[in-house]
Amino acid sequence: MGKTGSYTQLYVHIIFSTRYRKPLLHKSWRMQIFIFMKSFLENKGQKAIMINGVEDHVHLLISMNGTKSVSELMRDMKETTTKFINEKNLTDSRFAWQSGYSAFSLSKKSSSRVANYILNQEEHHGKEEFKDEYKRMLTEHEVIFREEYLFEDAPE
Repeated sequence: MGKTGSYTQLYVHIIFSTRYRKPLLHKSWRMQIFIFMKSFLENKGQKAIMINGVEDHVHLLISMNGTKSVSELMRDMKETTTKFINEKNLTDSRFAWQSGYSAFSLSKKSSSRVANYILNQEEHHGKEEFKDEYKRMLTEHEVIFREEYLFEDAPE
């Protein structure tokens, strides 16, 4: 029996938000979380190309190696970063991520454009709110969605 290998080039743009879209990712420690996420991804054998975000959501551009599914990776990353944020008491209240995420596949050619988009999140969100950005991206990628299921609202 011959030796064979598996080879992949899977670029994925992933977006997820804080629970109820609360502005909890404070600028003073946000970069610490992005560095933690990069380390987490690398420990899982994934390549973090760009990680950035604002107070209420994060964008990741990763090159996946095909050993884990996006859903497994996001579940594990959210659990790990939530625990890290809460153990370090980085927020005044209990931190949590919103359930769910969006993931968009990319070509290598478009990955540099998306990396630049992610890099300039603060500037971008001075012009477009997250909810509008999220719906626009879903529409651009022809993802069928029901608006009432996009975001979990805080209990009254």
